[in-house]
Amino acid sequence: MSAQKKRVLICYTKLAHYRIPIFERLAAYYDLTIVHSGERCTSADSCFEEIVLPVRRVGRFHYQTGLWSVIRRNRYEAVIFFLDLAWISIVLSFLFCPGIQRRITWGLWRTGRRIPNLVRLCSALYAHANVFYSVGAAQEFLTLGVPNNKIYVARNTVKVESPYRREGGCRNTLLFVGSFDRRKRNDVAITAFSDIVNLIPSQIKLVFVGDGSDKETARGLARSRNVSDRIEFHPATTDDQTLRLFYSNAIASFSFGQAGLSVLQSLGHGVPFITCRKAVSGGEIENIRHNYNGILCDNDIEGLKTAFVKVCTDCDFVSQLGLNAKEHYQKYCDEYNMVNGFRSAIEGIPQQLPSSVWEE
Repeated sequence: MSAQKKRVLICYTKLAHYRIPIFERLAAYYDLTIVHSGERCTSADSCFEEIVLPVRRVGRFHYQTGLWSVIRRNRYEAVIFFLDLAWISIVLSFLFCPGIQRRITWGLWRTGRRIPNLVRLCSALYAHANVFYSVGAAQEFLTLGVPNNKIYVARNTVKVESPYRREGGCRNTLLFVGSFDRRKRNDVAITAFSDIVNLIPSQIKLVFVGDGSDKETARGLARSRNVSDRIEFHPATTDDQTLRLFYSNAIASFSFGQAGLSVLQSLGHGVPFITCRKAVSGGEIENIRHNYNGILCDNDIEGLKTAFVKVCTDCDFVSQLGLNAKEHYQKYCDEYNMVNGFRSAIEGIPQQLPSSVWEE
């Protein structure tokens, strides 16, 4: 007779599609419930339970009605709190809800604001365990006095089905996949590309896949720079096969101003990633090693132009970057790595914190 699975609850904000494969994998080990206030994402035969709570918004704060009751009426062996301080119901439940056997934070990070940072530090000290997205974030809290036995890393990721890199054939695009907003600095990418079109093979195009408030502005800039015939705009998609086709044609992918989950998606497809060293990031930028599996540019347009020309004209260089990208994803960043980080925190199994993302 098999042992009964531990009951685990994750208190979340809104369930995103890219989290579902991670939670499905975690549900192989636990009787897992996800409570959140977004759109329902699973069907009745899902391997984890999904509870959707109504949410009220007051200014920038969110309050999930009934969260405390969900936690209290079930005897969970562990409760994981995604501790976004704007979601006050999650914060209050984490701090004050009694009877929780193992209280775990997920996704703590430090910003430039003193009081929120103090709340995060006190929360990390109060928790039984803390799961961080990245090695860098974990090391920062360690230096602030959080005990090593409360620190775990579950590197953030996007599942890529059967990570691979297509060799042979013609790669002829510089690819952006993500939402259009000003933080991505797509205006810099379009301007840089328009400046170097005569320095790269004529078949290479700049391809954007995504939607957002800044998309029409990007289209207008492409027209004004007279490169509309070399730039393509496609709607957002989460379809694996469609994305695989885009990545299979990509020399490199880029997001100059922000290095988020698109970094992991690119590496998993064996495509090097280009961004600037000062890009906004939740830690995903740690996965890029300059001139090994991607390029970290200086924070100006000249750096991006140099990177574009390099990857478009040096086939051997970019091929090796792509192979290294795939290997890095498989070794450090697939869904198994992320799930194992959660499992260690739930079970209280000591996790040796590496000195960098490149160490075991």
